[in-house]
Amino acid sequence: MSKITAIIKQPFSRPYVTEIENSLESYQKIVGGRIECVDMPKAKGIDIILNEEGKLDGLAPNVFLPEYDDCIMGPIVVVAFNPQRGNHLGLSNEQVSDAMNYLNKNHVISIEHFKRSFCL
Repeated sequence: MSKITAIIKQPFSRPYVTEIENSLESYQKIVGGRIECVDMPKAKGIDIILNEEGKLDGLAPNVFLPEYDDCIMGPIVVVAFNPQRGNHLGLSNEQVSDAMNYLNKNHVISIEHFKRSFCL
């Protein structure tokens, strides 16, 4: 399997750019379980891959998605998506910049921050 440029973000940490294997097994290892893909708001062609059961499993909050009024729990991996072929690709430099800006703006820095900012 080929390597692609991706962004990984763990809860309470800043995102970072890295090269990963472009495989289901790689995504599952990073997020710690079964995956779910969500479109990154305001960023065409970018997917956020997350743990499908992150909320049920009580994983730590990671990124708030105000456009969806939701919060992603647990580690994430961010990659490009090609809708014509239905596959994931490496991020371009522009996509890396857009995704990093979004993630840094909406990341959860602590449980206290999460409770103050996002809980009713």
